[in-house]
Amino acid sequence: MTADELILAVLAGLPKHEVRGKKRLQKLAFFVKQAGVECDASFRLWDYGPFSVEIAKAADWLAALEKINEQTAQLGELNTFMTIYSMPRDNTKACDLLGSTPKQFLQFLDGYSTIELEVAATIRYFENQGLPKEAAVKQTKQMKPTKTTPVVLERSNEIIQQLS
Repeated sequence: MTADELILAVLAGLPKHEVRGKKRLQKLAFFVKQAGVECDASFRLWDYGPFSVEIAKAADWLAALEKINEQTAQLGELNTFMTIYSMPRDNTKACDLLGSTPKQFLQFLDGYSTIELEVAATIRYFENQGLPKEAAVKQTKQMKPTKTTPVVLERSNEIIQQLS
């Protein structure tokens, strides 16, 4: 599957066919790939956890081609902005590319915050690099000291356990 197809499948597989934020799109794509979906996108560790240049470019390309909707929304009074990706209602057949297990996992992930996904994805990335779970958590805590609260770590662990 290409990065384009993966984005389409992620959007189609979510109940609202919408992803609120570029970071969230990256983490959902990362976890769908971790769930066994073959994809040509590769992920490297960046400031906000695993990041794929291919996924970022594919999102821009799909929006330019109007295969997905992309809009910017202002958040709060601090003038921060979020990109919202959505699937045109007539294009939701793409979730057939996922299969039932990754689609169920994606819907499970939809119940978690972006920070929880970020922390879980970072831990999983370190595990994929050969670190044992305890060392992966320690590295993540060092990298993200303000985000790795006990509650976030507990919720992130639920994500990783569900993946297994």
